[in-house]
Amino acid sequence: MRLRDLKDGYNYICTYVDDFKFVTKDPNIWIDKISKKFLVKSHGPWDYYLGNDYTFYDDEDIWTYG
Repeated sequence: MRLRDLKDGYNYICTYVDDFKFVTKDPNIWIDKISKKFLVKSHGPWDYYLGNDYTFYDDEDIWTYG
């Protein structure tokens, strides 16, 4: 967890074994930083993570999982 440079909220990076997840306004900044040090096989919006199905509703700004 890290306070954003503009101090308007926090960035979160969650890890589990060899997976990671970002909760931030601009995840590409963090993906670029991590990719310089580690092999990142793929990235993008996930629909499945750690046994959960995820759906993002862009117009409603609501995450659902089950």
